[in-house]
Amino acid sequence: MTSAQTRQRTLLTGAATIALILTVAGCAGSAGTTQTPGGGGGVDEVTLYAGMWEGTFDISLGAGNMRLVLNHDAGTWTGEVLFGIEGEMVGGAIESFAASEEGCTIQAFIEMADVFMKARIEDGVMVGSLEAYAESELVADGTFILNKK
Repeated sequence: MTSAQTRQRTLLTGAATIALILTVAGCAGSAGTTQTPGGGGGVDEVTLYAGMWEGTFDISLGAGNMRLVLNHDAGTWTGEVLFGIEGEMVGGAIESFAASEEGCTIQAFIEMADVFMKARIEDGVMVGSLEAYAESELVADGTFILNKK
């Protein structure tokens, strides 16, 4: 494996980990924090999503542990996502979060990669997919499963 391939694999591993944590089906937002939209739907988004979520991810670059922390204060969502892969933790702040009737979407920037996650809650478990992009190129994709702690 060439040094360029090794660097790309390292970048992809970090990006994939980040992508997994940040994409929770149905969440999307904008830089740093996202306001909770007003109005119905009948689901209390704060009760449903806020808190610490832990579990695993499985992406094209490997598998590992994942932690997603979602905080809600005065209508604003913040948090972080962490991916554990090969003994290292890689993570970053959540840049945006959005919830809808279908689930949520999350965006984060981790180790030179933009991570996009989509998720939904099924029987109290967050099930989702993620994609990681470096320089607008897809570098990793996969799935994750998280339990609320």
